[in-house]
Amino acid sequence: MHQDIEKKQNGMPLCWREGVVLKFQNSRALVKVNPDKREIEIRIKGSNKRWTLGAICSQLDQINASIKKIKVSRQIPCNCSENCPQRYLYEDLLKAEVANIENLICYKSFKYVPVSLLLDGYSRKEERLRKHDYELYGNRPIFVISPTAHSESKSTVKSEQKTNVNVDVNVDINIDLNIDLPQIRTEFDNLKDELEDLDPKINSDLDKIQDSLDEVNANSDQEKLIKPLNKLNRFLVKLSDPDSNYNKIIKGTEKGIEYAQKLGRTYNKFAQWLAMPTVPDPLLGK
Repeated sequence: MHQDIEKKQNGMPLCWREGVVLKFQNSRALVKVNPDKREIEIRIKGSNKRWTLGAICSQLDQINASIKKIKVSRQIPCNCSENCPQRYLYEDLLKAEVANIENLICYKSFKYVPVSLLLDGYSRKEERLRKHDYELYGNRPIFVISPTAHSESKSTVKSEQKTNVNVDVNVDINIDLNIDLPQIRTEFDNLKDELEDLDPKINSDLDKIQDSLDEVNANSDQEKLIKPLNKLNRFLVKLSDPDSNYNKIIKGTEKGIEYAQKLGRTYNKFAQWLAMPTVPDPLLGK
């Protein structure tokens, strides 16, 4: 994610051997490693914390998946007080949520802590249940749509333990790669043609995304689909960022905005299917 590294006024990137500061739209993230604890800690400030956290964790998941025999777990810091040292395993919190347990006790302060507030800072309820549905049902994920509390928290990433969870579901989203994959390519090509005429400098980035999309087909497994869609996600997020050059370029064409909105909706369909971060609403004209 080097392209998202924040820079000082003198142009020097804010990164060092054991940490980096990343900037996304209206949020900033500190990602640092503690070698002694074998721990990566993520702290986020800003108005788009949950999406920022999802984008970072998606990259970490890809890295971890490429390393054989590695075991990773996610730990959520307790929010009973600002500096509480208590940590909860993400998988244990999911078990509690599915079992309809509303509160856990913090063994540092002995206060009750709402399970939903701990988890909502990490991901929306429908997203986290969808991810576990995917692990349970494989190629046919089922999605839950339900209200969520609006709360944010910091997150610590450590080792991974997969848990099968039974959940009640009421919304089914299906992807037909023979239809949806050509559709997302066509919509991207339309947008690419429109933007290339406005600024030739954008051509290189667009070509890389196009090449990546062309490498997958209807027979590709889901892991291969994640890489090109991640590239597309970063591009769409930049289009919606009012401070980015991409956003300034696309504002010069109503047709480009229309193409971007169509592409964003199709991308979000894939993102929900693969439990990836969706693009922000402003891009979609909501």
